[in-house]
Amino acid sequence: MIGVVARPGSVLTAAPSALVQAIARRWTPTARTMGALVVAAFCLVIAGPNLPTALLPAYRETYRMSPFGLSLLFSAYLLLLVPGLALCTRPAIRSRAGLLLIAGLSAALVADLLMATGGTPSMLVAGRALSGISVAISTGAAAALMVGLVGERGRGSVATGNIAGALFGTVAAVVLAQAGIGPVIYLAHAGVTVLVLGAVIAALAARAASRSAASRAVVSTSGAIGSEVDDAGLLNASSVSSTPPADATPTAEPGLIRRHVLLGMAVGALGWTVPGLVTALVPALLRQFTGPTAVVVATSPAILLLASAWVLQVLAKRPVLKFARGYELTIGTAMAGLGLAFLTIGALSASLPLVYVGCAVAAGGPALGYRGGMVLLTRGLDPSRQGAVTSRYAATSYGVSAVVVVGCGAIGAVGGLVSAVAIGAGVLVVVAIALLATILITEAR
Repeated sequence: MIGVVARPGSVLTAAPSALVQAIARRWTPTARTMGALVVAAFCLVIAGPNLPTALLPAYRETYRMSPFGLSLLFSAYLLLLVPGLALCTRPAIRSRAGLLLIAGLSAALVADLLMATGGTPSMLVAGRALSGISVAISTGAAAALMVGLVGERGRGSVATGNIAGALFGTVAAVVLAQAGIGPVIYLAHAGVTVLVLGAVIAALAARAASRSAASRAVVSTSGAIGSEVDDAGLLNASSVSSTPPADATPTAEPGLIRRHVLLGMAVGALGWTVPGLVTALVPALLRQFTGPTAVVVATSPAILLLASAWVLQVLAKRPVLKFARGYELTIGTAMAGLGLAFLTIGALSASLPLVYVGCAVAAGGPALGYRGGMVLLTRGLDPSRQGAVTSRYAATSYGVSAVVVVGCGAIGAVGGLVSAVAIGAGVLVVVAIALLATILITEAR
């Protein structure tokens, strides 16, 4: 594991040494197994903030929330998520990726309990805020661990986990809400989180014990006292230099590199704002169009968008979308702009088909644009810097999404849901057109 050192007094070795050694002798997970556990843990963490999606319309009716209050409840987790992500870019924190992932799962567990037992809007907001903390401390940790375990293939794993976790959380919540037991989803999520948390702790302990034994053997034969080996078989993240190797230093002029950073950040922010807007406000808008309706119908636009994004990410790795490789930012921005245009027209004309088409097409924003920006900004980085840059990238994207959603909620409090969705989506269309023109002009050569 990146950042967990098998030294006396560490958290993972605080358990009775006999137990740790017994685990290591019986089971030392491979890099693939460890990677699967990391992905599962991160998907669970991401699923947490998406569990209330199916219940937002019900919360609005139960607590008589205005569109602005609804947007605040949805965005509550972002209020602590963004500064938490920024904090996790500090070297002293990002070097403990394994411990951060454990802490993230623990925070998600407490958030579930708050959401399940909370009977007031303030308790729901507290649970949402704690979900934000869990995502903040897990994002960079998962990114660093995946790159340390599987190399370059792990660069976009966090973006993929974002979509998969959001889709899993939303669909599970919708199924239970449709069955009339919506709040049970928090307890079900808590139960699965406990199981994965136990598996992650056991796996980290086993790998740490195994590497500790290997380290002691090396010390005894070579005299290299004090060498530190992490549980992924790599150097501790804190001991990895933050400066790239000489042969990895970009040869392009600084202006070009800065331009790519700005474009990647901007496209990522646009891409992640799309599901934020759709998930927060479109279900309530659909109920306004159709009157009281089933939960699965009200949340179907959000599910369609997330499912389409997941399918696009899967197909992007297949030959069928080979033409899109290298053009993820361009295609993702174009699809986001076109889909949001359909959504704007659908909101103004109360046309459900256009709303659905818009959600399906706009899925290219998070699927290709957000993931493409992340891969662009982190290519070639060591695991420690991968976690830091991923956290900074996610903080920017989530921050912009929060501003847009809360702003749309404020508009909705004055002009209604139709105005909120139409104005929000319309402004994002203009942003997408500007970004697309910038990409086509500046990158034409």
